[in-house]
Amino acid sequence: MTYNTSEATYFFTKNNLEQLEASLLQRGENLEEVISEFVDYKYEKFDIFLSHSYKDKSEIQRLYELLTFDLNTRNYKVYVDWLYNKELKRENVNVDTANVIRSNIEKSKCLIYATPINETNSKWMPWECGYMDGFTGNVAILPIMEEVDEEFSGEEFLTLYPVIKKDSNDILVATFHDGSTMFFDDWINKNSDKNKFTNYSFLIESIKEEESHLPGIGTKNLKNKIQFPFNFKYESDMVIVVKTIDPEQQ
Repeated sequence: MTYNTSEATYFFTKNNLEQLEASLLQRGENLEEVISEFVDYKYEKFDIFLSHSYKDKSEIQRLYELLTFDLNTRNYKVYVDWLYNKELKRENVNVDTANVIRSNIEKSKCLIYATPINETNSKWMPWECGYMDGFTGNVAILPIMEEVDEEFSGEEFLTLYPVIKKDSNDILVATFHDGSTMFFDDWINKNSDKNKFTNYSFLIESIKEEESHLPGIGTKNLKNKIQFPFNFKYESDMVIVVKTIDPEQQ
């Protein structure tokens, strides 16, 4: 369903996430207890995989609170790794860690790439983004701004995806680059049942040479070794395998 474009939409800001948390506390909510109740419930599926940098933990926890139990009581099921898999060590870049992350991406309808206005140096976020892009294509960017009227200009590959904002009634809206908009609830259900592989080159461009050590993504000078077009697939013994496509087979 197309959203009413006459309705103003707004970026999330650090300040309004702080205000949200303050209002929940004023209502007498025990945030740790409520979060624990959500985490203790063993979801088989999630609505949202929240891709983020751990250094933004405070903002991410407030965003989690908003999405799970304060956004017009929508109660989205949101996966955050350090809440649901507390034993997971993201600093350990290995197959075991990647398998846990991959499994939970596959359980999710969409991935939201939650990023502050300052570019993140996370090694996992571009990988998570690329994996979900290849799996269902349901990837969106949710900038967390300092001021509501700031312009968002993240890493170049992020411009490929819709941006999540909210309206004055706290309804989430997906905003596309052609100016069109869609209710977030409609957007996450649009492609969630699809399992597709997408041809793209932005992931190789986005992984700096010194950061290309995630299992199965690549090695030094990977960009120069791959002939486009290509896509990503995974196999049991690798996290992600880059596979060159024969143009005659397309």
